[in-house]
Amino acid sequence: MRLFLVRHGEASLPEADPARGLNRRGRSEAERVGKELARLGARPALIRCSLKTRAQQTAEIIAAALGSGLPPVSTSGLSPNDPVEPLAAELQTAAEDQLLVSHLPFLPALAGRLLAGEAPPGHVFGPAGVLILERDQDGVWSVAGQIDPAAL
Repeated sequence: MRLFLVRHGEASLPEADPARGLNRRGRSEAERVGKELARLGARPALIRCSLKTRAQQTAEIIAAALGSGLPPVSTSGLSPNDPVEPLAAELQTAAEDQLLVSHLPFLPALAGRLLAGEAPPGHVFGPAGVLILERDQDGVWSVAGQIDPAAL
């Protein structure tokens, strides 16, 4: 099972957009990441995002780039300060690949929990950054890759 952990793209400042949707750069980052995930053959069976506008927009852009026709599902429990334990437990038994679009500090906390204390590189979760995790048959998670949109 592969898990794609994606931080939302760069958001507008609260003064410019109280809902903090993606700005032009954030949209571009999400498009580049979506194209790279498609190039890598990512085919998540489920795309989930937090309830925040910037995460929803990032997920929609990535889903369109993947071309699966799979709409993102806005899900509670993926907000910045939500506890990671419920989702970590659910992911231990998930059978199909998933893509999650969320925030800091939730994503590094979830990755650290799944990797059993192995901290992911900090730069991975810049805007629209992706950390790809894999779970083997024994339930052990490992880092399978990462995507930095600035490098694309």
